[in-house]
Amino acid sequence: MVSGHDLPPTEHDIPETDSSARQELTAKPRKPPTIRDVAAEAGVSRATVSRVLNGGKWVSPSAAKAVEEAMTRMRYVASHSARSLNTRRSGAVALVVTQRRDHLFEDPSLSVLTRELMTRLAEYQRTLFVTVAADEASRKSVIQQMRSGLLDGLILASTQGDDPLPEALAAADLPAVLCGEPPEGASGLPH
Repeated sequence: MVSGHDLPPTEHDIPETDSSARQELTAKPRKPPTIRDVAAEAGVSRATVSRVLNGGKWVSPSAAKAVEEAMTRMRYVASHSARSLNTRRSGAVALVVTQRRDHLFEDPSLSVLTRELMTRLAEYQRTLFVTVAADEASRKSVIQQMRSGLLDGLILASTQGDDPLPEALAAADLPAVLCGEPPEGASGLPH
């Protein structure tokens, strides 16, 4: 149980006479720092900050230390959106169950598969999304998400021989794999 003493103050908890504290609570949130802000704080170029963020090649130890200290002071977090624009990678992989929605919760092997995929993908700073594509509209949506760059790849689970999704993904040359043995008649995707 949380007591009232454990909660952060709200503007109603601050006396009218303490205007600086009231302003701090009601002020608009600050914009997060950018690479440009970090570069200015560290006294280096934006290119140097970028090189530090990308592994530190061709950066002197003193410059790398200055950048890292500036990022810590400023609470800088690299923008995933900006990185995605440059790399054309989302960092997301989808586990696609191609049977009806309730199958996702009935099959114990899917929970084991999901847990293992999450663990392995996290080692590479990737995120797993789980979706069901059991009808034509949801299959089209999955293909569109792949084409638009929202997903870097698909793992298909619980496919049936008459499922058109594996063939559609293979024909579109999109990165996808079948989990387990391919159903009879499915071809074109690795498993």
